[in-house]
Amino acid sequence: MASRLLATLTVAALMLGFIAPTGSSAQSPSVQVPAGTLDPTFGNGGKVVTNLGRTSAAAAVVMQPDGKLVVTGNAAQAIDPTADKWKFGLVRYNPDGSLDSSFGDGGTVSTALSDAGSRAADVALQSDGKIVAAGAVFPGQTGTAGFGVVRYNVDGSLDKSFGANGIVIVTVGGREATAVAIQRDGKVVVTGVSDRDQFGTIRLNVDGTEDSAFGTDGAVTTEIGTVGSTAADVAVQADGKIVVVGRKLSGSADSDFAIVRYTSDGRLDASFGNGGIATPAVDSGAANAVAVQDDGKIVAAGPSARATGPGFDITLARFNAQGSLDLTFGNNGTETTDVGGGNALDVALQLDGKIVVAADIQNAFGVIRYTGDGSLDSSFGAGGMVTTAFGEASGAYSVAVQPDGKIVAVGVGLARGFVVARYFGEVHSDAPPTVGAGGPYSGVEGSPVPLNGSVTDPDSPGATHKWSVVPGANADAGSSCSFADPTDLSTNVKCTDDGTFTLTLTADDGVNPPVSDSTTLTAGNANPVVSISSPDAGALVTRGSTETVTAPFTDAGSNDTHTCSVDFDDGTPAVTAVVTEAAGEGVCSASHAIATVGAHRVVVTVTDDDAGMGSAAVSVVSYLRGGAFALQATGPVAIAKTPNVACPPNDAKTTAALRTPVVSLQGLTASCELDPGTGTSTASAAVTDVTALGVIHIKGIDSICTASATGTTATSHVGTINGIKIGTRPGTIGIPGVAEVHYNETVTTATGLTHNAIRIHTLVGETITLASCQLG
Repeated sequence: MASRLLATLTVAALMLGFIAPTGSSAQSPSVQVPAGTLDPTFGNGGKVVTNLGRTSAAAAVVMQPDGKLVVTGNAAQAIDPTADKWKFGLVRYNPDGSLDSSFGDGGTVSTALSDAGSRAADVALQSDGKIVAAGAVFPGQTGTAGFGVVRYNVDGSLDKSFGANGIVIVTVGGREATAVAIQRDGKVVVTGVSDRDQFGTIRLNVDGTEDSAFGTDGAVTTEIGTVGSTAADVAVQADGKIVVVGRKLSGSADSDFAIVRYTSDGRLDASFGNGGIATPAVDSGAANAVAVQDDGKIVAAGPSARATGPGFDITLARFNAQGSLDLTFGNNGTETTDVGGGNALDVALQLDGKIVVAADIQNAFGVIRYTGDGSLDSSFGAGGMVTTAFGEASGAYSVAVQPDGKIVAVGVGLARGFVVARYFGEVHSDAPPTVGAGGPYSGVEGSPVPLNGSVTDPDSPGATHKWSVVPGANADAGSSCSFADPTDLSTNVKCTDDGTFTLTLTADDGVNPPVSDSTTLTAGNANPVVSISSPDAGALVTRGSTETVTAPFTDAGSNDTHTCSVDFDDGTPAVTAVVTEAAGEGVCSASHAIATVGAHRVVVTVTDDDAGMGSAAVSVVSYLRGGAFALQATGPVAIAKTPNVACPPNDAKTTAALRTPVVSLQGLTASCELDPGTGTSTASAAVTDVTALGVIHIKGIDSICTASATGTTATSHVGTINGIKIGTRPGTIGIPGVAEVHYNETVTTATGLTHNAIRIHTLVGETITLASCQLG
């Protein structure tokens, strides 16, 4: 796998110039980030997890020349998502770790090769951009066991020019494919385990047919060991020879590295090892991965038995071109690293000759780097090793090196899914973020003020940032500000009081010390907003009665305190009201007896502690009640008021004639009317003709009482009494031996007045009142 990756990456470097330029940072001092540190420009802090089903896992990665990553592995089988059945799964990522929406369904593709399931093990990239994935096809009702090979177009669709609609299943000599490589001529080489537990390798033509020029009908099987062998990885040398590595089994517990090289036509290469096979003694070892160096040397990686304790160590072996161990490498050709239990699963070569291994290190996602001589590279991670937390039971299954030296590893984590991590391959100079808080800003207390901060950090685009605020010296005690989203650069801020506040934007790239920039916000005062809930507009109120005004108010400055006054517009001083308030709202209430009749504009004014004022007004109408009657008698003979009226509501009554033991009358009328717009009350009564006690004759009696904004008035008119003309002047006439007749008299009380046109008081205690009106 590594050789094809190296070739692809080298071409990519030449085509795109991916080699990172060097130079000084835009902002200093910069932090020197060690090689092996997660690259924060990728995914979420250097990591990406993509879930393709309950038991999905990534198995292999290859890089495209445009920097995109293609990862293959197992996707959950849709026909039974609860079972451990899989289908081929592919994900393509953009260089920043985001899913490539131009590929498949939002960046992912899944392909079922059998109803019993299929498992993708490796992926390779053709020179035309097409993608080839290989793995195992499990037997089932509609599927056949064997090597499964699928070719996809650049957009992730199946390439129907390859095999049967993009799929090839090879059963002759094949049980499970473990690796795939592309020759320079476009032919596809697939290796794995044959149906007789032997190394099994096939070669397909560009159209997916079996290449009859390779082995027997396109397939080669090689038996290594006495009880079987398994092939794990394949690489194609520059000269077209094919290198396959795996495990040799010679007994129940006897396992060794096995390396086989074939000629381009599928024959064992007699110039390599012992008849094309090299099996160095690696205790309980297995070669899981292979890479071919530019000088033709072959690097294999896998596990070996630990010298102490259970589990396995990580072992590398390097072979000369003819198959002998390279004694300049490690300890006479092999290098074993005790990781406390682990497994080497893939290997890749850097352009500088260093060797990178993807590993399971004590059930953790691990990457190990060695120098060209096989020693651990102390400049990478902790003593040459890096482990990344993806949960328990995780591991790195495949690794690739980008042209810029960054290292990409893929595998599985506890939560399942395709797990991808990218690391810096070299010491990285990480400049701190550049932060701009913008401003200065201005606004009004309680109202959102838009902010426009900026954070730039090409080294760590995932840097976190957050706003904070501190009240200035001129802000009232208890004032504060809140952000709609303190992590949003373009958020808005709202303050509870006026004053000057210091806004600070802080960015943290996780590498450098946090960087901050501050600016000011000047918040102006907002006036209270007042409404009146009672009384209603146009309400009628009785003059002199106590009325209560209730006025709710709000204030955007929720830290403000308030006073309130009410002007009742009746010539008296404004009333200081009672204020009941909570943060940003309150109620103002005041009671008062309106002193004058008329329409009054009652004004409520609320003032905050910063001299901001808000007011509301309501019109009320003050009035005096009115009443009138034409006749009433008290004493020995009692006669109720008749006709009798009062207002409000307006009323008018008439009696044509009335005869009683003490008085006879004609033309009795009484009316009372209130103008709701002005508060003017008018009450009147009249009698046309009266004969009282048989000896008193009165004609033309009427009275009228008026209460208005200008005051109260009462007048009456009497035509004649026993033939004597009276008019409007007040006075008294005595009727000897009978009674006294009082006319045009007014009686004033504390709350109003009564005006009688005629009042007859007899010597026997009878009182007869005619044409009387009242106010109050």
